[in-house]
Amino acid sequence: MVILWTFKNSIEMMRHLLLCLSILCFLGISSCSKDEKPGDSFTGDLGEVSLTVSGDVVGKFKGMADFELDKYSNTYIFDISMHDFNPQTFSLSIQKVHTDEDNIEIPGPGTYTIGTFSDADYQAEFIPIVDEDFVNTTEYITAFSDEKDTSGELTIHSSDGKTLKGNFEFTAHELDDEFNPVGSVTVVGEFTANKRIY
Repeated sequence: MVILWTFKNSIEMMRHLLLCLSILCFLGISSCSKDEKPGDSFTGDLGEVSLTVSGDVVGKFKGMADFELDKYSNTYIFDISMHDFNPQTFSLSIQKVHTDEDNIEIPGPGTYTIGTFSDADYQAEFIPIVDEDFVNTTEYITAFSDEKDTSGELTIHSSDGKTLKGNFEFTAHELDDEFNPVGSVTVVGEFTANKRIY
């Protein structure tokens, strides 16, 4: 008797599950037009960046750009993040890090320096990604090098809390284990970054 009751409940649960899955599939299919792919509806809010890289890495890249101002533990971070996808060939970040909330904000229009933690408003990191190998990458950074040419500029043309538009130019270095520069890239680009969506 118990076995029969359990079997009937199992069949009833399967029917409900199949009904729910059918409804979800129908809604997913009907929300896309004939000419639209499922991922296309997200591209309008992702922002955009185009950049040219010279030095140890040479190339032109395009991708998405977004930004966030957030707190992690006791540290406040403002980050403009840029990368492409499918496949991913680069990652670029321009950041400001501070322990005091009053000393960090979404930047307004103006020109800011990019370089080391001690000398500049922002730091930058560029990572080229070859064949989507995310493990064996080379990081080019401005944050710790003593080299004078790590300096650069971030110019914000417009800022309304939801969208940042601007351009940048900086030189960053690959560092060895003792923080000596062993390679470098110069990165020049322009972007429209939207506030990050979770």
